[in-house]
Amino acid sequence: MGLEVVRHVRGTAGDSFELVFTLPFMGEQVLHVRRTTEGIAARRGSRDQTILRFPMRVGESWRIDFPGEDLADCTVEAEEELEILGRKMMCSRLKVVRTSRKNG
Repeated sequence: MGLEVVRHVRGTAGDSFELVFTLPFMGEQVLHVRRTTEGIAARRGSRDQTILRFPMRVGESWRIDFPGEDLADCTVEAEEELEILGRKMMCSRLKVVRTSRKNG
């Protein structure tokens, strides 16, 4: 359908920043994120949750479970080399499986 999700950072507040997602038909969604010793944590409402774990190791998995949102089961599948902005870098490939709370 040619739909596009646009992501950008919209400023900082203390040790966190706003990650903004502009979604087709849904408008703007804001996620407040910050670096922790475990990785990257996000806040929705009054709930903090780790959304990316560092360091990433192949086979590790975690669940993102914000109330009222789809569940997201994340698994580190592999390490792979990618070229980004003309530089080769080692990256982690993640598989994210989203499950609707309403219809599975």
